[in-house]
Amino acid sequence: MARFVLALLVMMLGLPISAAVPHIKALSATDAVLLAVRLHPNVQHAQLDRVLDRFTLAIANNAFMPQYQLSGVSQWATGVKPAQSGTASVSVKAPWGTRVSVSKTLQKDGDDTNLVVSQPMLRGLGAVNRIQLDNAQDQMTLGRLSLSDTLMSVINRALTSYWALIQAEQDLKVRQLSLDQTRAILKAYSIKVKIGQMARANLLQQKTALLQGQLEYRAQLNTIQTAQHNLKVALGLSPDASIHIVHDLNKLKHLKLPTLDESIRQALAHNVGYLKHQLSMHSLARGILSAEDAQRWQLDAEGQWSAKHHWQTDLKLSIPIHDLTRQQQLVSARVAYRQAQLQLEQARRQLISDVKINWDHCRSQLEQIRLAQQTVKLTYKDYQLAQRARLAGINSTYEVIAQQEKWVEAQLQLSALKIGYLNTLISFHQQLGTTLSLWKIHLNHFEARLT
Repeated sequence: MARFVLALLVMMLGLPISAAVPHIKALSATDAVLLAVRLHPNVQHAQLDRVLDRFTLAIANNAFMPQYQLSGVSQWATGVKPAQSGTASVSVKAPWGTRVSVSKTLQKDGDDTNLVVSQPMLRGLGAVNRIQLDNAQDQMTLGRLSLSDTLMSVINRALTSYWALIQAEQDLKVRQLSLDQTRAILKAYSIKVKIGQMARANLLQQKTALLQGQLEYRAQLNTIQTAQHNLKVALGLSPDASIHIVHDLNKLKHLKLPTLDESIRQALAHNVGYLKHQLSMHSLARGILSAEDAQRWQLDAEGQWSAKHHWQTDLKLSIPIHDLTRQQQLVSARVAYRQAQLQLEQARRQLISDVKINWDHCRSQLEQIRLAQQTVKLTYKDYQLAQRARLAGINSTYEVIAQQEKWVEAQLQLSALKIGYLNTLISFHQQLGTTLSLWKIHLNHFEARLT
């Protein structure tokens, strides 16, 4: 474990793993998850997108912060004395639409101070002024959802590749065990042929079975190499890295299938696609608010005070008459919102249906695993009986080889079913949006790295 942590630190510093740590030992499934979310390029791209979202929100917030400005003017003209002036001003806009600005002008013929206060009375009054800020806040939430989705996808890919390598190595052990038994039987047959208790044809059949087993063993070695390469890519490791994984399928007790009711509840609360649908409703509702505001008369009050010219008050009125363009914008905004409501309800029904289907699929796979385990036990017993019958001269070598192949295939099928169930289960948890909590991954830790 210490060696793995050292490898992780070295890679986070940007050093080549092939040069710093030539061999990573005892890589568990949890280690693979942690390594993938730290090193995979897709996660780093998603984090950079969060930087832009933060800056967009800062700009939207800045619209309601005091704005400062300094300016100066120098004038030179023939026959006129040079003139210089400087102005310092500050302005602020309140979320309900009020604007206040104060400026101080310094010049040769006397200083001047100006105060301007403007207040919309109809159009532009109230929550409509926060639309840009609220949109930016929703974009921040969407960014978090996208980062979460990216992390879940990276985790799933890493685990799928990790378990594919486990399956490949387990299948190799099955092939090796089959080869060992084939060699043992071949040795026993050779003795029987020598003492005249068995025909040489049986020996040839067994040699053919041995060659076939060796061929399958070599093919499985190539499968392992491919699985190792895919795992390195999924983890964001160098192709030259050497890794050794832990066959820890029995230790994954936290990977459980929740109840159907709990699954539906989790999906409605955390499914990324469904949450994005809900957020889109907020933006469309603000679109209606903006369109309704545009229908109002524009009545603005403005007051100005100057140290030189005392004060002045203006009242401005603008009345839109039969403005079809604005009316169309309101109708379009309401239609878009209603369509989004229908889509959201359809998305909700579809999500619940998909959860039920995938939950049933997981249950079905568990039952298949149980049956496959029984099949392995029965085919092994049949294989042992066939061996004894062959040694007693009751059946043929061909029948023994056939029973051995059935036993091998049963073991391979059981291994494939177990890995397939794990892959289905982690995909199901991604659909529920619970992958990060399942592996104790905190989203805030990834955003903290951007500050």
